[in-house]
Amino acid sequence: MKSNVCKHVAESRNHHLFSSAQCLGYSSEFGRVTDELCFPSKDMIFTQVKRAVDRLGAVAVFVAADRDAMIADFEKVLDRKVRCQSLSRIQK
Repeated sequence: MKSNVCKHVAESRNHHLFSSAQCLGYSSEFGRVTDELCFPSKDMIFTQVKRAVDRLGAVAVFVAADRDAMIADFEKVLDRKVRCQSLSRIQK
């Protein structure tokens, strides 16, 4: 489900959304806001997290999410070698 704010990405090509300037540069020298940046696909999220886990040798990942933390999906992608946790899971 696409976020309502992402519906405005096309009309915001020359502007920033939220803190995108921190990643894209204040003059957009490193890129522009895209749909994938605004609301990344699960594949993109898993690829980037797996890459970071491998690079860092991480043994745990804490997922901060407003809705679905996708913990079961992360555990599958990371082959259960990495402990995956979220606030909603801790509070149960």
